[in-house]
Amino acid sequence: MIHQVITFLEEFKGNHDDLFHRVLEVGSRVAQGDEMKVRKIFFDAKEYLGTDMIDGKNVNQVVNGHDLIKTFGINSFDLVLCLETLEHDDEFWVTVENMKAVLKPNGWMVISVPGVHCGVNK
Repeated sequence: MIHQVITFLEEFKGNHDDLFHRVLEVGSRVAQGDEMKVRKIFFDAKEYLGTDMIDGKNVNQVVNGHDLIKTFGINSFDLVLCLETLEHDDEFWVTVENMKAVLKPNGWMVISVPGVHCGVNK
């Protein structure tokens, strides 16, 4: 994750510090390095739940983004984060609709995607 995203999240939390009691991070698995910086920013939330399709570091619950409503119900979280994840989702619009549904009224959703994403086609 690029440092600009971390900087934004630190500033965002500082401006909205008292609003986030239940935080959901979609695509939270740490694939390389120590990227638990996001969880550390929101460490004082009453509940911080990291989800991913694959179990691993920083994942509390394995769940597909397409199944968030079924798993958590509607209006469940004050803040939903999805950082550098949607570009890996073949039906990202389904995940976004699920994230919107599990968000409480007047809640916040933060999404980031890389500006450049390279791949190799053989």
